[in-house]
Amino acid sequence: MPSRARKKPATQTRKRRKKFSLPKWSLATWLWLAVVINTSAGLWFSAATAPKRVQVNVNSSEDIERFSKVWQDYHKTPWLRLNRHLIASRMQRSGHIDTVEVTSNVFGRGTMQVSYKRAIAKLDSETPVGLTSFGDLAPMSTPEGTRSMTVDPVFAEFNGCITGTWPARGVGELVDLVKDVLAEWDFSLDIDSRTDISLRLENGPRVRFGLATDLPAKVDALRRLMEQNPRDFQRAKEVNVSVPEKVTMSA
Repeated sequence: MPSRARKKPATQTRKRRKKFSLPKWSLATWLWLAVVINTSAGLWFSAATAPKRVQVNVNSSEDIERFSKVWQDYHKTPWLRLNRHLIASRMQRSGHIDTVEVTSNVFGRGTMQVSYKRAIAKLDSETPVGLTSFGDLAPMSTPEGTRSMTVDPVFAEFNGCITGTWPARGVGELVDLVKDVLAEWDFSLDIDSRTDISLRLENGPRVRFGLATDLPAKVDALRRLMEQNPRDFQRAKEVNVSVPEKVTMSA
């Protein structure tokens, strides 16, 4: 009988591992790459790029001293690791500061531009406390001619702040709205225990606005009244515009 041919076992082919080889770049390319790596490492690790000279644009000596102390915490921080937003947020913790812009460069120099909140009203208190159009209440310098504001004792004052729920933002909005309507009048603000707002005009009536709602419509009603009945407005003791559709005057 013929013998059967035996099949040879299939040989498994092994995959050859590719040897790692560096890119075939020119010498100039490798030199540029080394410069970039070295420069980046220097900007990240070297304290030579940290801010050494900083120009601070502020209005008061107290702010200069306080901001200088903050900068001392970063005088060894390299340029790439300098968190400018964190520095600005630390500067803005004071209630009278609006925005802080921090810039720096790799040569160790930086600038800090500070803008302050503008007080549109001031609280009648021992400490100079101002109110901004955004309803922020904080110790700040108030320019001459700033409207004074009286708050009912039910809202206790503590360290330049008023406790309790009161319409701070509404008061700020109202003062901003009436600055043109009452441009020729000197007035002060009152906030009673019900958080009703009224303006006391010097040599004029008390204007009651009620709650700090629908203020643009109430100011428009006041404007129309002053334009249509200027004499009656000046002679009145009280004007109530809390309901814009039904403005009342009392002699």
